[in-house]
Amino acid sequence: MSARRALALAPTWGDAHREECRALVALDDPAADASCATAVRALPDDPAAVGLHAITLGRAGDHDRALERLTWVIARDADPRWRAARADIHALRGDTAAATADRRDACALGFRAACP
Repeated sequence: MSARRALALAPTWGDAHREECRALVALDDPAADASCATAVRALPDDPAAVGLHAITLGRAGDHDRALERLTWVIARDADPRWRAARADIHALRGDTAAATADRRDACALGFRAACP
């Protein structure tokens, strides 16, 4: 079942909001920020919802808040893709050293897309 269909049937279902958010982030859709903010309100302690929202914040230029949230996510979820996402935000901010360090860590943890 698609996230949109799930939301139509159960509009307060946090998991469906998170999956809609995930799809919109992957598409770099402008609606991702609102969708992800709704997911975080429904699932405030969910690392994926918080991390995805952080990505939208970073893309919108709110780098400090995005980095703060991604650091929170990384402390709770060992998935190396979050380090790669934080590296992207560091790069958007212009902090090449921090971006390189996070990419190196993501690579060492097995996320091949972060490897040089």
